[in-house]
Amino acid sequence: MLRTNIYLDEGQTSRLDGIARQERVSRAEVVRQFIDQALAGRGSSVTSDIEAIQASFGVARDIETLSRGGSDRERHLEGMWAL
Repeated sequence: MLRTNIYLDEGQTSRLDGIARQERVSRAEVVRQFIDQALAGRGSSVTSDIEAIQASFGVARDIETLSRGGSDRERHLEGMWAL
C-alpha cells in the first residue's frame, strides 16, 4: 500500500468516523472502500442506503390514503404520521 494524505473538513471526518465505528473498521478502510466502489462504478453501500431511507421517512405524510377500516393498527400508524 502507498501512503496518501488528504484534507477533510470536520463534517466529512465525523461522518467517516461514524461509518467506521458502525462497520468496526478504521477510517482509512472506509475511505479505501469508498474509492473502490467509486472506481467500480458502485457509489452505494448499505450505510448510504440506510441514510437515504432515514432521510426520506415522513416525506409523504401529507398524501391522502385510503382507509382500511378502524383497526388498532391503522390508528397506530395514523398516530405515527401525525408526529
